[in-house]
Amino acid sequence: MIDASSHLGCRAAVLAQRESKQALKYNITKFIVENYAGYPWLLKKLVRHYIEDAKAGRDPGPLGSLPSLESLFNNDLQELTQAQQRAIKFIAQNSPVEYGATADKYGADNVASLVNQRLVINTGGKLNLYWDIFRDYILYDEVPQLPNTYVPTISVRRIRGILKTILGAERLDYEQFAATLNLSLTTTDNAVRDLVNMGIVRSNRLEQYFERTSENSVAATAKIVEFLQSNCIFIKARELIVAQGGASFSEICAASAPEYAFLAIDEQTLQQYNRRILAYCWHFGLLSKNGIHFVLGEPVFDILEAAERVANISEVDIFRAAAPPERVIELVDQVRHGACKTKRAAERQGLRNAVFAASTLGLIMQEGGQITLSQHVKGDVTTAQLVRQALTQIEPFKSSIAEIEQPGLSAEDLGAIIADLYGLNWSTGSCQRHGSAIKRWTRWMAQ
Repeated sequence: MIDASSHLGCRAAVLAQRESKQALKYNITKFIVENYAGYPWLLKKLVRHYIEDAKAGRDPGPLGSLPSLESLFNNDLQELTQAQQRAIKFIAQNSPVEYGATADKYGADNVASLVNQRLVINTGGKLNLYWDIFRDYILYDEVPQLPNTYVPTISVRRIRGILKTILGAERLDYEQFAATLNLSLTTTDNAVRDLVNMGIVRSNRLEQYFERTSENSVAATAKIVEFLQSNCIFIKARELIVAQGGASFSEICAASAPEYAFLAIDEQTLQQYNRRILAYCWHFGLLSKNGIHFVLGEPVFDILEAAERVANISEVDIFRAAAPPERVIELVDQVRHGACKTKRAAERQGLRNAVFAASTLGLIMQEGGQITLSQHVKGDVTTAQLVRQALTQIEPFKSSIAEIEQPGLSAEDLGAIIADLYGLNWSTGSCQRHGSAIKRWTRWMAQ
């Protein structure tokens, strides 16, 4: 996920290697920049960490398991004298603090050493620690988990087949992997990079092979879930859901946008990143859908054994009026009174399309063939009122009423307008069908 703005990170890595006269392997630099370009101080620290390892001849280990922040902070502190440690704690407690006052208290040489080691920043005679998170560690021994910003290139639809292939061998060559899954070598290189970032494999890019790090699909699933739980898009989605009970795609995009400020990307690319991560979160059970809103779910234990959950994550969910309002009301009534508990039972009563419509409206939830009322459905409101309220909260009724209510508009023209408004690839027949169904709902709403 290298972008023009990530060149700042690349430049920092190149300069550090040039100054130290120690080159790092390309895959190490690439991995650090891709994942931590949004954290410049951490990026520089990780580059220095790997440079020191290379100079000492130490094996850097798998890239999927970078050194912890705690170990990096401890490395910062273990070479300091007691006076320097007292000085750094004083700066953490009082920053920004005067350079002269600190030098008088702990010695000019000690303060200069902290600045030279880049643990302390001197800005206009004021001292600060190099990173707020480092201050929290110094003062409170707190080490937060940093969110990752990595977005896999692998489609979630392919992850099961890829995992089966990986778990079938201890080691795979790139060419063998590409031939098994019918991938180009370029796509294979990207896929392996994704798998390394997820912690599923460790690779040797120069020799074009990789080895699995998990013995079975349960362990591999756990690593992917852990990767997703630390992703900034899921973190923002979870925060919104906890705060307000659910979150729409557009709300999650807006919340995650600052996390990608270090990349020069447009809104469409940001939406693509969100779609990919949210689709993974849906597939692995971390998120579910309640109408147009995402809600929290239960993580999948074994992705190869779990029922497949694949959804197209769109900016807006369009209500396509798959069933007339009377049938939707009939279905929701039955669910409310316990007379219909499964999708199969609904289908026997000719309510199959009503299940889809009610689910899109967020009135019912489906899980493993079972049908239940959504949590927000209130018992003191009639079903017709519930349906009306839900309809006004979903597109196209939420914001396109003017187009829908144009007098004399044919069903085909209405369908074409909606398709154009929301970027839907509807055929003439689909425009006619959906337009007619939406006109029926519009007439019902007007009653």
